[in-house]
Order: sequence, then C-alpha cells, then structure tokens
Amino acid sequence: MSAPDRTLFPYYHPTTVYFVDDNTNFLNSLDLHLPSSLAYHMFAAPDVALAQLNAGRERDPLYVRCLSRVGAPGSGNSLVRLDMTLIEQEVANPDRFREVSVAVVDYAMPSVDGLEFCKLIANPRVKKILLTGVADEKMAVQAFNKGIIDRFIMKSQPDAIEVLKRTIVELQRRYFADIASMLANSLFLSRKELLDDAVFQDLFAELMKQHGFVEYYLVDQPSGFLLLRGDGSLNRLVVLSEAELAAQVDFARAHGVPRAWLDDLADGRTIAYFYDELDDYFDPTTCDWHDYFFPATRLEGRRTWFYALLDDPPVDIEFDPESSNYGRYLEVLDGAGSRP
Repeated sequence: MSAPDRTLFPYYHPTTVYFVDDNTNFLNSLDLHLPSSLAYHMFAAPDVALAQLNAGRERDPLYVRCLSRVGAPGSGNSLVRLDMTLIEQEVANPDRFREVSVAVVDYAMPSVDGLEFCKLIANPRVKKILLTGVADEKMAVQAFNKGIIDRFIMKSQPDAIEVLKRTIVELQRRYFADIASMLANSLFLSRKELLDDAVFQDLFAELMKQHGFVEYYLVDQPSGFLLLRGDGSLNRLVVLSEAELAAQVDFARAHGVPRAWLDDLADGRTIAYFYDELDDYFDPTTCDWHDYFFPATRLEGRRTWFYALLDDPPVDIEFDPESSNYGRYLEVLDGAGSRP
C-alpha cells in the first residue's frame, strides 16, 4: 500500500461529490457503503445533476477571489497578489463546502452517456470518475488519455466500492493541488518552503488526526494556519522560521517586553501572538504578557521552525461556528434528502 499523501495546500476544506446514475437501486446500494463524513448528492436524473453542476454562483470560489492583479496588464510591471486575509475569512463562508470537487458518473445512461455528461461539465477543475461495464474499458481508456475523465472504475470488479472511495479521496486532494499550483507563485518563499517541508507535513498530518481537524487555512501575522473541527471549533497553529522569530524579538523589544519574556522568545522557548494593537497608549508595565506568549516547540526540517498550537485563539473574523461548520452542512444534506 502506498504511503498517504501528506501534501499541504494554502487551504483545504471538505467539498461535495456528485453521483450520477439512472439506476436508483445502485445509488441506494452505494449509499450504504459511503462514509458518513463524506458530503454528496445523488442524482438519478442526469439533466438535473448537470443543471446544478453548471448553475451560476453568488460569489466566485476562493481561489479566484483571493488573487488580484497589481499594475497595468501588459506593462511589464503587472503582478498577481495573493490576499491572505481572504483565505482566513473563508471560514465564515458556510457555502464553502458546497464546492463540487468530484463527479462520479455512470457511462450507460439512456438520456446521455457518461462521457457526454463529463464533457458538458462547465467547471474544468471538477474531477471526473466514470463508472463502466467490462465492454466499455477500451472506450474509457481512450477517454482517460484524452483528458475527458480523470479515472474510470468497472462496476463489476469485486472491490469496486473500495476503489471508488479511495479514488474520491485522491481526486479531492488533487482538486486542491491544482488550486495550490495557481497560488504558488504568489506565496512568500518562507510559506512555500513550509508547505513543501516533508518533516512539517508529517507533523501537520499528525496534528490533524490527533485533534480531529477537517479543514485548514494558511494565515499571516503571525504565520501559520487556522484549523477547524467538524463542529466549527478552531485552533491557531503559529509556525515561524528563524527569521520570523527574530522579527518578533525585535518587535517585542521595541514595545517594552520585559527581559525574561524576551529571552524565552529569542531562544525559541515561546512564540508571540500579538492579537491586540500595541499602540502609543500601550503600557508594558501593566500588561499580562501570559496573554501574548505561548510555549513553543522547535522542529528541524529543511529549515528550523518554531511552532505552537493555540486553543480557541482570538480571531478578527465575523465567524459563527454554529452555522459555518462542516457538521452542520452534513446535517443539511441529510435533511434535504441528498444523502438517501
């Protein structure tokens, strides 16, 4: 068995899968084997599925909204800028889970065959899995080679359901890998190095599993991630390079942080999170510095990193964890009959 893919992206959240098959008995049987943690819609009517897939959105997806061009196009000085604040604010968008990442489509449907259905999907980023019969294998291989579909699975193979579940997970991650490729050139070098550091990837995967996080977002000031569980509760993972830690020391010294706190910060025993403005009226002699400093762990990867996981951190976002969480979205799907 291959090692799990631990590639990190600028952001990742659960997405929705569409299953399209005119055989309702097959859909009902498939529903019994799908994990309860998967968000999906099932359609026995291909035209309805396609209309919903291609329906316009109230807002552009995050990977469109968070990029903007600075400077006049064609001037030679035009740059694409990544707005990190929009990535963090996406946690307040309850519609983020409705994003369709994968469509699983039966080939042999009388109203429209599966290949034609896949060709009619307007969003080129949606990954497509074709369910076929044994006699259709040659056609499916040709469609895969032409890029019309991303995978094909024969319904008759003994482990078809297990293969399908693994393939959905793989393609959902590939959906975000494509987005990451779009954003890569706009990331600061230190962020790229962090996302690509295998040692940090292993640590991050363990934290996701240990704490039950289902989504994450790369954030700034200080650098790190916002991580959310299915119930909307969140943590802040602060991750600093040596240069970023040194910048924190300079900032703390300039704002009158006492020597003992400065020493711990300089040695990497703590990390600072200055979530309040230290303005001209700030009095360092009366400040409770415990509110701003957190025990840190040193991690030796491609570079040296310092990290701290903060429980229930203050965030400058209008975020309602009761409504904007994945568990609530799954409840809505169940109530709407989208998951038989």
